[in-house]
Amino acid sequence: MREYESKVALIAEIEKKAALFIGEFSEISEQDKDLLLDGVDRSPAQMIAYQLGWLKLV
Repeated sequence: MREYESKVALIAEIEKKAALFIGEFSEISEQDKDLLLDGVDRSPAQMIAYQLGWLKLV
């Protein structure tokens, strides 16, 4: 597991990754939130729920 120089560095990295993640899903319409694609194991709504679950653990 990667170690960070400080708590501030860890928070900055989390914010950076969160912005990238949010950007991936910002263009998805409400009607496509539950769409499952071949080769992808989760719908957009499932992926967001999964990530939010991990955030609660962190």
